[in-house]
Amino acid sequence: MPYYAGLKRIKDAVVRRRTIEGVQRLRAALLEAIPTRTATDTLLLATWNIREFDAGKYGYRADEPYYYIAEILSRFDLIAIQEVRDGLYPLQYLRRLLGDDWSFLVTDVTLGASGNAERMGAFATEAPALRTQPGSAPSAPRCGCAESASCPYPSCPSSS
Repeated sequence: MPYYAGLKRIKDAVVRRRTIEGVQRLRAALLEAIPTRTATDTLLLATWNIREFDAGKYGYRADEPYYYIAEILSRFDLIAIQEVRDGLYPLQYLRRLLGDDWSFLVTDVTLGASGNAERMGAFATEAPALRTQPGSAPSAPRCGCAESASCPYPSCPSSS
């Protein structure tokens, strides 16, 4: 779960209240839309193209959107993020919000006109589901559907 003590730093009481209520609404919606992340039975992957992630071209993000982004990222085990610019502050800030169980890595910045000075980034939780013994492969995640033939997840062993 993200670390929200930094909400106290938002000096404007209206913005702080809006952020808290927004995170609460987002959390409720995510609970319905995304399977629950577990330590052993799931491996939730995501990709996210966050346009010009804090390049400044469209203005730098205030604190409020970072809390929403962190709440969404916290629902997954591994997230690839596209369009990360050369500065690492946005990723460092998200990492602080996500907590000590999270880390990130980035590729080099792609230079030249075609590279647009962008890089790829990835966040990963230190969850046991991502750890394997040398020479082993992670097993297929179970969705918890009790192997019902009507399981909505294609990776479920019961849907094959």
